[in-house]
Amino acid sequence: MKKTITGCTYENTNNAGYRLIASPINGAIYNNTAHTNLTGGAVGYDLYAYDAASKSWLNFKDDGNGLSTLNAGQGYLYANGSDMDLLFMGALNTSIGDKDLPYDTDNTLKSLYLAGNTLSHNETFYVYDDVLEKQTVNFLTINTTGDGFITTSANSFTAKAMQGFFVQSNGTDWTLSTTNLSKSRENNNDKASMLNIMIVNNGDVIDNAIVSFCNAPVLNKFYLNENSTHVYIPKGNEDYAVVLCEGESQMPVNFKAATDGTYTISVETENLDVNYLHLIDNKTGMDVDLLATPSYTFEGKRTDYASRFRLVFDANAGNNETNEEFAFISDGDIVITNNGEATLQVIDMLGRIVSSQTVNGNASIDKMNANGVYVLRLINGNNVKTQKIVVK
Repeated sequence: MKKTITGCTYENTNNAGYRLIASPINGAIYNNTAHTNLTGGAVGYDLYAYDAASKSWLNFKDDGNGLSTLNAGQGYLYANGSDMDLLFMGALNTSIGDKDLPYDTDNTLKSLYLAGNTLSHNETFYVYDDVLEKQTVNFLTINTTGDGFITTSANSFTAKAMQGFFVQSNGTDWTLSTTNLSKSRENNNDKASMLNIMIVNNGDVIDNAIVSFCNAPVLNKFYLNENSTHVYIPKGNEDYAVVLCEGESQMPVNFKAATDGTYTISVETENLDVNYLHLIDNKTGMDVDLLATPSYTFEGKRTDYASRFRLVFDANAGNNETNEEFAFISDGDIVITNNGEATLQVIDMLGRIVSSQTVNGNASIDKMNANGVYVLRLINGNNVKTQKIVVK
C-alpha cells in the first residue's frame, strides 16, 4: 500500500504540513521493512503517538519513549520535509476490532482517542453506548494546511484508507466500531442541531469551531500549534472548539490570524431552526445576515484583538421561511405585496443589512442607489419570505 505525503516545513515556527496516518499492515514495526521511506527525506521527519493522559505527543525518535510499533486501529501524527511515498509492505489488515473510548470526568481533553483506518479502503466508524444507541461525538482531522484541526460532530465518520483521526468520548463504556448496527435504537443526538463556523483562506478550510444547540459533547480547543490561525468560542477562562449553547441569544467568536491577509468566515447549519442569525464584526461594525449570505470576507491582521466577532441568534422552532415572490420593481421603486404589519430587510451580497423598516400592507420603497443583486426578507412573526432582486 502506498500513501503519498507532501513535503512540509514542519521544522519552522509555522509547524505546517502535519498529517494523521495509520498503517494498513498488521503489526507494522517502526523503522523496519514493514514500511519504507517513513524515516527518509532530505530534510527529516517527525512521527508521534498521542498520550491522552498527559495531553502530549510522544516522538518515536526519542528512545526514552520506547515506541516501536504502529498498532492496528491507532492513528499517528506524521510529517516529512520531503515529498514522500510511504510504502507499507506485508499482510494487510482485514478488519478493525471495536475500540473502547477512554473517558475522564475531570478533563474532557483527556477523553481524546487517536484512532485510525488501518484498512486498504475507506471505512465508516460509528460510536455506540453500552445499550447500542448511536452517540454524537467529536471527530477531529488535520486541516488542509497541516497546522490545526477540523472538528466534525456526528455519530459516524468516514475515514480514508490509512487516515488517522481523533474521536472524543463523552461517556463511560462507549465504543468505536466499524459495524453499523442499523437495528439499534437511535437517540435524539441523531438530530443534533449545530452551527459550524469555518475560517477559509484561499479556498481552504484552515480551522473551525462549532456551536451546539443540543445535548452534544463540548470540546476544549485542541492546538497543534498555538501560533496558527484559529477560530474558537471563549467561555470563562477556556477556549472551546465545540461549545454548548445553553439559552444564550448571542455568543463571542474569537479569531486569531497567524499572518496578515484576507480571510472568510463561513457557516454551515445542521438541523438548526433559527429565524435570526447574524455575525457582528466588532472592529468595523459590519452586521452580516448569515441566513441570507452564509459567509463574510474580511482583512485580518496579527495585531487584531481576538474578540473581534460575535454571533447573535434567535432559535424558533415555529419559523416558516419560504422563497415566495412578494416584490417587484415599478417606475424605479420596489413594490411590496404584503398582508398586515411586517419587517422588511434589504441585504446586499456581502450579507450586510442595507436597510430595515416596518411595512403595513402593500408598500412602495425607494430603489437602492447602487446597482446590484439584493436579498429582501419580509418577516411577519414566524413567517419569513425571502426573494432576490436585481437593481439596474
